[in-house]
Amino acid sequence: WCKGGEFTDQEMIKFDSEVVRLAEWMGIKGLFDIPDDAPGTLNLGCPWLERFEARMSGVLFQVSAYHSQVGTVAQVYVDPEFASFSWRKGERVAPVKQHLGVEGLASATTRETPKLTEDYTHLCLGILHEDGCSSIFSSYQAEFQRLADVINTANKGNPLYYIQMSPSFIENSIAK
Repeated sequence: WCKGGEFTDQEMIKFDSEVVRLAEWMGIKGLFDIPDDAPGTLNLGCPWLERFEARMSGVLFQVSAYHSQVGTVAQVYVDPEFASFSWRKGERVAPVKQHLGVEGLASATTRETPKLTEDYTHLCLGILHEDGCSSIFSSYQAEFQRLADVINTANKGNPLYYIQMSPSFIENSIAK
């Protein structure tokens, strides 16, 4: 993707400039910028590509992980008294109608989609730089699995375990 340290793919350069313009249009210039000294920044031998990778990692995390966290009702079921989002004064549980409403919400949002820890290298088949693309997907898959293992270890023995930010739980989509 880089020739002599210079990035030349005009389509990707245009896409990146559109991401920057989107942030400016939203009134938050630099919204998607990641500091150069941020931990986990990859050394790809091409400064433009390294900045692009960091920017897109942040954007993709926002639309996948943050949406997973706020769009998941699983955690509320840990405490059924809290699960129905409605209480009467002096009562510990909500009326039946509210519990049924939450059940409808839960069943409507339970569709399973691929998780971040899955293998996506098939998306690279037959494209230019297939090996580089597959390598990037594989390295992210390994990192996502490592993070999921850390979260699973931290949750062991905890009756109120939290999985919403685990890559093994986070779907690669906002379609919940």
